[in-house]
Amino acid sequence: MRDSLCFLVATLMLAACADNRAVDDVTAAVEDIFDSSETEGPDVAPEIAQRNYEPVVFAVVSDLHLDGGFDDSIAQKVAALFMDAAGRDPAPEFLAITGDLVDTLEEPLVAQEGSNVDALQQLLGLLDIPVESVLGNHDYYSDGAFIFEMTGDPTGRTEFFDNEVGIEPWYFTEHGGMRFVYLNSMHGERVADSLGLNGSMGSEQLQWLDELLAEGIPTVLFLHHPPGTVLEDGDVTLETVVREHAEEVLAIFVGHIHVWGRAEFEGVPVYITEAGYDGVGLHLVRVDGGAGTVEILNEDEIDYGETVEVPCVADEEPQLTDAAGLAGELLVLQVPDAHVSPMGLGSYLRNLISDIPLVVKLGEAGPDGLEMSALITTGTLKGDGADGAPAYIKPVVDGPCLITNLTLDGACFVTSPVTLAIDLGKVLGFPLPMGWLVRAEFKDLVLSGALTDAGSVELGVLRTTLDFNLGAQDVEGIIIQEYCAGKLDNCEPGSTGKPLCPEEPGLDFFGQIPSTCDVTIVGVGLRTLFSMFESVEGYEVELDANFTTFAAHESVTPEPGGLALGLFAPSPDGNCPAE
Repeated sequence: MRDSLCFLVATLMLAACADNRAVDDVTAAVEDIFDSSETEGPDVAPEIAQRNYEPVVFAVVSDLHLDGGFDDSIAQKVAALFMDAAGRDPAPEFLAITGDLVDTLEEPLVAQEGSNVDALQQLLGLLDIPVESVLGNHDYYSDGAFIFEMTGDPTGRTEFFDNEVGIEPWYFTEHGGMRFVYLNSMHGERVADSLGLNGSMGSEQLQWLDELLAEGIPTVLFLHHPPGTVLEDGDVTLETVVREHAEEVLAIFVGHIHVWGRAEFEGVPVYITEAGYDGVGLHLVRVDGGAGTVEILNEDEIDYGETVEVPCVADEEPQLTDAAGLAGELLVLQVPDAHVSPMGLGSYLRNLISDIPLVVKLGEAGPDGLEMSALITTGTLKGDGADGAPAYIKPVVDGPCLITNLTLDGACFVTSPVTLAIDLGKVLGFPLPMGWLVRAEFKDLVLSGALTDAGSVELGVLRTTLDFNLGAQDVEGIIIQEYCAGKLDNCEPGSTGKPLCPEEPGLDFFGQIPSTCDVTIVGVGLRTLFSMFESVEGYEVELDANFTTFAAHESVTPEPGGLALGLFAPSPDGNCPAE
């Protein structure tokens, strides 16, 4: 439930809720080849028309979240991870870290013995190969009273890492004739909008990158945030720069989300590396600038969370001998992970589905045995499950409960699409004030797979469109309501720079309220959540996932694997239609 809380306070804020610890064939050589050298930004090396390219192997780790000295358990696990990377076959030429090097930094900043900065300095010097890093959102957090507290001096924080640790704001290195570019996605103006949950790079850095890529040299990019979450206000964005130079950009490596992931951004492959603070999470990569190829050498070790297609062939599946006998079976969907596109907001939703319990109650089978009715609902988790059983599920007020039909072909089934409107605050157990809603819609939700005679699904597929338009409207409405009621600090309607409220303000009034006027929940502003919605066009993402089911039972008292008696109760006691 801690991850659920983090989602609502960063989509309300999953990414940062760690366990405090988440390439022209050319043949002529030229003299000016900068193998394994480092060039400082923002100066750009002279244009090089011809190069000899050689394959390069490198390793990537991410999200160290150091929170103590070098002897601390996290630092020691990270040290072991570094040694694992350096000892791989083939051996990497260098190791790249994609941000969140520390969890927080106390201010004033001091790199003293026993500090997490001291541990970082020792880790960066641990290997005989270069270790290159970028900065992440946690590297700009202060050790404050709230869940997230940005430093009041981001420029000073950037300079501190440059001067004390040797991590420049942005720069590139060269290996095998290719460029490896390290970017700071905590540099632009939009960073403050979401307390660093979204990234921003700023016009100066983007112009530098644009000019660098314009030289036509095969390049790999490293930054902390998934590129779809890097937002800018102007016309020049990371999206426009990568789109313009997609032939030069071989791949983009990021972190931030604390899960494995891969997708595309403007035609360029993007790889998310799982958090490394517990000593696992390593990409071993070979790139070839001449061939323009990228290989993940340890792909067999990685679960990218992608949906496994499960073609159900009726003649090949064990036959469902008694569909009628399944009436009344209660199936809890277990969805440990999901694949979401496009990137952006979707990057934060990978684990959301696992915290929203979906439950199906099988109904009567038709006389021909080709169709079966069912009810589908959601509740909220209470307590923790045990021995693989899910937690107890209890109803939520005004929760959804819809009729769907299972079309059967032997044991194979597919459900008719339904749209579940879910109040995330209630389902995730977050105590929003009375009357406040933060909603999402699971539009055209369809389940498919094979039913067993025991009434379970061993491997199914869930597909839906996750729509946050209602959630965006909810956030706008809450801020308008609280602003017009004069409840926001230093935001009195009609005061200097603050508009008066119309008698009946509509959602269009939201754009007139200064961005400094915000509603906060446990120290986090709702405008942070709104900026998360903005990271995908139309506030919609496509979600697909594999699922299994767990046969649950109704229970009067909370117990693992139990369902409250009222979960499928008809109105007025429950939310389901009369059976």
